[in-house]
Amino acid sequence: MFFLGRGVFDQEMGVPQGSILSVTLFALKINSIVKSVSPGVECSLYVNDFLICYRSKFVHIIERHLQQTLNKLEHWVDTNGCKFSETKQSACTSADFGKFTQILCCF
Repeated sequence: MFFLGRGVFDQEMGVPQGSILSVTLFALKINSIVKSVSPGVECSLYVNDFLICYRSKFVHIIERHLQQTLNKLEHWVDTNGCKFSETKQSACTSADFGKFTQILCCF
């Protein structure tokens, strides 16, 4: 049972959204997402923003590594009851004068 605004409510499962405990539990849960990243793929996690990156001279190699990682991330999301926001997803490509190309995917 918890107090919210003008009344008391029964909570049958989970924790109230916005409570200190919900933030802590979310942080503990989301940290395991980095284990889903394929070897060689770099990642960065800040609260609920997640970025993966791979560099290579060949775009087809980048695409293969990122697709493998995206497949693993999809499995993690399905297993852990989360989802990626469609409005926050993006990808960009950058090149270093023919030496390396990198593709970043943000969630």
